[in-house]
Amino acid sequence: MIKLNTVLLIDDDVVNNFINTILFEKLGICKNIHISKNGQDGLQYIIEKSRKRDQYPDLVLLDINMPVMDGFDFVEKLNDLNLNHQINIVVLTTSTRSKEEEKMKGLGIGRFYRKPLSEEKIKHLMLSLSPKEYPLNG
Repeated sequence: MIKLNTVLLIDDDVVNNFINTILFEKLGICKNIHISKNGQDGLQYIIEKSRKRDQYPDLVLLDINMPVMDGFDFVEKLNDLNLNHQINIVVLTTSTRSKEEEKMKGLGIGRFYRKPLSEEKIKHLMLSLSPKEYPLNG
């Protein structure tokens, strides 16, 4: 299975972040997990990585509905910075509204998982990532 360096969780739900962190740690598929409580904090994290010419997160799990900056605004800003093609973004949401999925697809995001994450969902997600992109394959 692919091993990632960094996973960025962008979600305002503390419980979901806690559970997702435990799942990723249990599966041992990433070295680092960074948590941002809204899109603005997540965007700042990525911009800081860009300024330092540091490695971007290998995977971003993005909630849609958050205070300060929601998932749509986050993706739009990332697109404006031309960083969207360098980062795998997966929407992690409780929403069942197809309008939200269509809007995200229009922004270039096509992968969606319903909360809560599970080991099976993470394994499926990991299999969908291209192994060519990750030099730490195990």
